[in-house]
Amino acid sequence: FLMFAAAYNQKKLEINTTGTFNFQGIKGRQFVFIFGVLLAPIIIFAPFHIWGFTNIGLMVIGGLGTLGFILHRIILRGITLNTLEKKYKLTEGFRSNN
Repeated sequence: FLMFAAAYNQKKLEINTTGTFNFQGIKGRQFVFIFGVLLAPIIIFAPFHIWGFTNIGLMVIGGLGTLGFILHRIILRGITLNTLEKKYKLTEGFRSNN
């Protein structure tokens, strides 16, 4: 999911500046993606836990992980095609302003 979301970051970056605590190029959209990745398993698991089916909730999370492993080639192929379509817009963000 994060690789897919990274294809949409097109903000220019200052490469010559220091990298320590440099949050340049990070917008609210990136934080939303991070929270989505962190909160998605909790949101999926929570209803099962609330209704007392904790083991079923864990099996659903595990099943989604297993499905991700099984379909990883298809998922990565789609992400690669998406990135190749946007490669020129992405490379503009990595050019220095010199």
